[in-house]
Amino acid sequence: MTTTKTHIAAALAALAIPSLHAAPTAKWILDTSASAADKSMETAGNWSDGANWTNGFVASGADVVAEFWPRAQNQNTGVRYVKLSAPVTVGAILRDYNNTQWLSTWDDNRRVIVGGDNEITISATTDNNLPSRVSENATLCGLSVFAPVRFAAVKSYCFARLVDFCGPVANDSGKPFLVDSFIPSNGDMGGVRFRRDLWANSASENVAFSAPPTITLRAGSAPSLAFVAPRGVDASQSTWKTEAGSNRIVPVGGHDAVTVGSAVTCGGYVADGAFVKCIYPDGSLALSSVALQDSGDAGVSLSFGAFHPVARHRLNLAFYYGQSAAYVALQAMKYAETDDFVLEMPDYPDTAHRIQLRTEPGFVPARIVLRNTNKASSRLELFDCDVEFAAPTNGTACGFPREVRMGSSSATARVTVGDGLSASFGSLANVVGTFVKKGGGSLSASVAAAGSAGSI
Repeated sequence: MTTTKTHIAAALAALAIPSLHAAPTAKWILDTSASAADKSMETAGNWSDGANWTNGFVASGADVVAEFWPRAQNQNTGVRYVKLSAPVTVGAILRDYNNTQWLSTWDDNRRVIVGGDNEITISATTDNNLPSRVSENATLCGLSVFAPVRFAAVKSYCFARLVDFCGPVANDSGKPFLVDSFIPSNGDMGGVRFRRDLWANSASENVAFSAPPTITLRAGSAPSLAFVAPRGVDASQSTWKTEAGSNRIVPVGGHDAVTVGSAVTCGGYVADGAFVKCIYPDGSLALSSVALQDSGDAGVSLSFGAFHPVARHRLNLAFYYGQSAAYVALQAMKYAETDDFVLEMPDYPDTAHRIQLRTEPGFVPARIVLRNTNKASSRLELFDCDVEFAAPTNGTACGFPREVRMGSSSATARVTVGDGLSASFGSLANVVGTFVKKGGGSLSASVAAAGSAGSI
């Protein structure tokens, strides 16, 4: 009997055999070297250099996957720095890993640092079909991105796992921006951080976050979503090495804290109007303009202006599927109590998922303002946080209709109710740690007795 191509195609379709046309993958190979290459921004491997990719195939073009640490290399540690010398378009950028490895939450020793003023455009019309648990179907994974990112086209979601977005992020794809961790089984929480403390678009002290206006959380994976405000600093002077024609400067010896947005001056070496644009993990800085002349290895004294930012961001949250008992973490963080940062959620999401308000070690809580919380159908958990229940704009009661629960015996939760407002909780439970009521308004709740480690 003759078997036609039509019969074969029909048989394959009936068996639901997956497509063999996976997205093309470009594998970075510079990290296999024992040399000091790609270990800092100074020695960063150039993305556009074919010698840094397997068989010279540079990651470039829609749907192309840029893969770092391919699983076959079984490499587990070490930061990789990659320099963008030109704009790039790809389908995905992934820090892949072997199934015997965990890419731990914000593990700075396993991260790919992508830096440069040039834009990264994500254009993905197909799934990337990589089998790794942490990177499957993600568009960005395991990265710190010190460059503008624009999602131009994606198949289903702008899918980010364990990513620090340090530069501006634009979602022009028309699809949801999805934050995911995918590693709940080892107790870690991963997700996305918007690091406004590491990148500035101008020297203005009025700071906005260049982030998608609506962010979707995949609740079943216990992701975290964090926003970090710039550090406030006083004026200082310190010695830095400059190179004519480069905007990157390197410290010579110790220096006081510097921050993005701070004006930088030094006659003859730095152009008028220059400011700190970027702070890299290796301690070097990128200025908003190139240096005018070389300083030599001894460096030159630069003056950094005082900078005391006022940071504001409005956040709309949505949720992807997940268990109703699952939780997500929301973090608004700053460096010092004197820094001014407020994150506002004008409409608390209609969700059955627990939202935890947390703060990472090394930061202090910034104010999170919650409005219109009446749609909440699950509890709110307070760790180290500073939360304000503001006047609703939809005519409902102020406060939180469900259970508010303390999260840790070592945590301090500060809760503000403004003057003239009357707020209430459905209940206040698991009273451990410290609960501090602030503001001139009133707060009422059915309160369980404080535990041995709790105080109100």
